Amino acid sequence: MAILGCVERINREKIIGWVAEREYPDRRHVVELHIRDRYVVAAPATIERRDVARQIGVKRTDVGFELVLPYGAVLDSHQTAVRVVGHDETLPVADGATRPEGVLDFFAGSNLGGWAWHTGRPTERVAVIVKYQGKPVASAVADGFRHDLFEAGIGDGAHGFTIDLAAAAGLDRLGPEDIEVVFESTGDPLFDLIRNRSALSLFGNRLGA
Repeated sequence: MAILGCVERINREKIIGWVAEREYPDRRHVVELHIRDRYVVAAPATIERRDVARQIGVKRTDVGFELVLPYGAVLDSHQTAVRVVGHDETLPVADGATRPEGVLDFFAGSNLGGWAWHTGRPTERVAVIVKYQGKPVASAVADGFRHDLFEAGIGDGAHGFTIDLAAAAGLDRLGPEDIEVVFESTGDPLFDLIRNRSALSLFGNRLGA
């Protein structure tokens, strides 16, 4: 019996994916999350996913699942498995299911700060680059402990960074519009909470606001 499915997204709050079976399309499946071979939580695949049903050619559309992580659970994609109950199957993790996330949430004078981490590798430290008017001028590793990050479930909380651009790059007269902070690994920008004070961040919080 071939089980179809995958883990599509992993973040600090939940794991999202789908599971189905062509041979027995009416069979409902349950998935379990295991971290370091220990059971953590389970959920049935009951969420509507018409896009998946069309893609794999099954009539049943409620094949999606969401595994809500309990408070304090720390994920590591290398030690995490989503298993289908009753089958010797571990669902593959799709490319892009885990990713760097971060927020620029402090700016005063020449000092700025924020946080950055990787959702699938929470014990690793993420490097960021500061750009001034589009040009790289400073860099830092986000490894500073912040209690708000710890309380929000952002890894072990040691994902904060601060940079003094006057000391690092001789820049002391700055405006928020001149600065951009990006992930060193991808070049993608961190969410800029300074210029979006009235908006929720992309990651469901307003840490440091």
